[in-house]
Amino acid sequence: MVNFKKEPRDLKQTVVHIREAIDLADDLNWDVNDWQKMLAGWTSDGTVTVIDETN
Repeated sequence: MVNFKKEPRDLKQTVVHIREAIDLADDLNWDVNDWQKMLAGWTSDGTVTVIDETN
């Protein structure tokens, strides 16, 4: 069983996936306002900066 809380997360890939989901849902005329608000909360002007502090 995978424990997702212990697995490292790829935040950049997460943003890519939510953007793809928004684009696909928008093509189907789904209401994507909630997803867009969620993405806006995750990002700053649509960009994500990930700093590796392990070094």
